[in-house]
Amino acid sequence: MQNHDVGLLGVNTHGARIACNLRFDLLVLVLWNLHGASDSSSDARGWPLCFLVLDGNIVAMASKASFDVMTGADLQEVDNAVNNAMKEVRQRYDFKGTKCTIEFDRKGAAIKLDADDDFKMKALYDVLQTKLVQRKVPIKNLQAGEIEQAGGGRVRRVATLTQAIPDDTARTIVKAIKAQGFKKVQVAIQGGELRVSAPSRDAAQEVIAFLRGEDYGIELRYGNFRS
Repeated sequence: MQNHDVGLLGVNTHGARIACNLRFDLLVLVLWNLHGASDSSSDARGWPLCFLVLDGNIVAMASKASFDVMTGADLQEVDNAVNNAMKEVRQRYDFKGTKCTIEFDRKGAAIKLDADDDFKMKALYDVLQTKLVQRKVPIKNLQAGEIEQAGGGRVRRVATLTQAIPDDTARTIVKAIKAQGFKKVQVAIQGGELRVSAPSRDAAQEVIAFLRGEDYGIELRYGNFRS
């Protein structure tokens, strides 16, 4: 068997260049691109970054990739939004003298609204939505229930937050990905999340780009990138 001059180029955790030249019949090495891994705005954090140098020629090292598709709101931000909404209600002139309240049930991921009448309920819900948007809580995940009579002319309403991908939505997403004919891409339903496995980082990014162009009634997030 013929030996080849083999080298590997990549970056370390500080972004410094790494280079090595070795003589092996087979070199199997994974070098992780941890530089910038703390950048939460980057979907590509955590992907491996390495290049194989064979006889002086740089060859990209292909590797399988996977990521999770998730949904859900940051419950602390929901709590902040509810507190901000109640602060505005107490200060606004049109709510003066009313007994309108908004309560957050963190355990049940539900927001309970209570108002003097239907008109005040609409105004109360508008305030809540505005504060949720300001705290970057996905409004698409907010499912508002019907306005119910609470006695004495008062009304109440419960809005729940979708914190996991519903089973029917998960099956719809799986079917849509398969229908696109992505080569060697597999999708598995894992509780309220989806695990997508692809033959390469580029293939995984193609799936993400496709999903971002679709609307499944909830806000999808992507994370836990592996290779």
